[in-house]
Amino acid sequence: MNEDELLELAYQSIEAIFEKKEINITPYEKFNEKKGAFITIKKKNNLRGCIGVIATNQPLYITIRDMAISAAFHDSRFRPLAKDEFEKIKISISILSIPKKIKEIQEITLGLHGVILKKGTKQAVFLPEVAIEQQWDLKQFLENLAVKARLSKEDWKQAELYIFSTKKVN
Repeated sequence: MNEDELLELAYQSIEAIFEKKEINITPYEKFNEKKGAFITIKKKNNLRGCIGVIATNQPLYITIRDMAISAAFHDSRFRPLAKDEFEKIKISISILSIPKKIKEIQEITLGLHGVILKKGTKQAVFLPEVAIEQQWDLKQFLENLAVKARLSKEDWKQAELYIFSTKKVN
């Protein structure tokens, strides 16, 4: 299967909102595995939206369609994407492996593993590239993940941690 088709689906899904039209998803139905995925949108190399799901019962092509629309129009950190911005964006897709609970932070390889932090009702996730892009060491990565989950930066020490890898499509 050619994952570049999933990129095409992500772009078409956003464009369909601007054009107020339906897209034909039939060609994408071959991407029917049930995997989590994140859509990252950048404009001039700056983050413009990033939304995804860790696990889902939806086929991958539905997840890609829905997360592309969410990243473009519903990421609370940004205003909705404007039609005149559409030609200036770059989309990348991260298809997630099944998360694995870890016992020690030494199991985390920065740049290779994304991390999910769970403590009580709070949860946050960073994709593998975040640590590299931010030039964080492991402690900084985990502290920032805890803060993202609206916890204190030391709370990662008492949290459940899960690692996953991603297959990037961009």
